[in-house]
Amino acid sequence: MKVLIFRVSHCRCCLPTSQVQEVTPMALLSQPPGLPPVLAGILNLGGQGVPVVRLDHLFGLPTSPVDLGTALVVLRGAPSLALMVDEVVNVREIPLDSDMALASGTTLNDCATGAWDDGYGLVHILSASHLLIEEEHARLEELQEQIQERITALTKVAAL
Repeated sequence: MKVLIFRVSHCRCCLPTSQVQEVTPMALLSQPPGLPPVLAGILNLGGQGVPVVRLDHLFGLPTSPVDLGTALVVLRGAPSLALMVDEVVNVREIPLDSDMALASGTTLNDCATGAWDDGYGLVHILSASHLLIEEEHARLEELQEQIQERITALTKVAAL
């Protein structure tokens, strides 16, 4: 399995590349009032409003400063979602080994499916579809619809 390895606070994590649409450098994010603390803001990605989740906040880790290494990992699928990570480390193949798998229920919402030692330490294998609980997904979808309506309205005004 090919994975994207990244660092969040002091933890190293990865996602299968099949779950990643693209990686972008940190960008200016819209921060409308009332955003939940887990959201860093909204990324305008080609006219589409993409909520950006701070993984350090989601996982209850120490907050990392945003710097030149900070990246946004845009996930595949709908609704659109991006993850703010401290640094993208590598892309590599990892062996599919049942010894790496975590038992169901080991992590909240089964957001981590396994772990493996890459020779530099433990890397947590995450599942993009399980990072947020169902209620969080529903609220983000509502927020994304509102943001998309605003972006569309602004685009129409700009075209006049």
